[in-house]
Amino acid sequence: MVSIFTLVTIVLWIVDIVTIGIFFKQKMTYTAETNATIINIERRYTTDSHHHSTIMYHPVYSFTYKNKEYTVTDNYGTSSPNHSINDVVKIKLNPDNPNKAYEVNTRNTFMGLFIGIFSFIGTIFTIVTFALRHTSPKKITIYNRCFYDDYL
Repeated sequence: MVSIFTLVTIVLWIVDIVTIGIFFKQKMTYTAETNATIINIERRYTTDSHHHSTIMYHPVYSFTYKNKEYTVTDNYGTSSPNHSINDVVKIKLNPDNPNKAYEVNTRNTFMGLFIGIFSFIGTIFTIVTFALRHTSPKKITIYNRCFYDDYL
């Protein structure tokens, strides 16, 4: 049982560390910030492993950066539209490739929530793992016989 909890703990912490790394890499890459107008909300259908189809809504931004006009569709979609056409939102973009952009509030909230949930679950599993390790009976070998010190 302790081995399973230890393995789950390690996996959760690895996922958390990788997610934090992606989050900080994104913060280092997407350094320019500007306002964008939502000119369309693109509907994309996704299918899960059980062949259930869901609709995801992806905003399409129009903005000007360094005197050039860009139109970018956000890769991050939501299950219901968060905005209306002609809403103005703050976006972050990659100054080396302005065709890559995302809305500041949406992505930061999602990443923060994702990191927080995995940190919380990882912490719970870590605590349970240490509790199991310290409460499990210790094996004592005396004259080729095994006893558990809880029963001596």
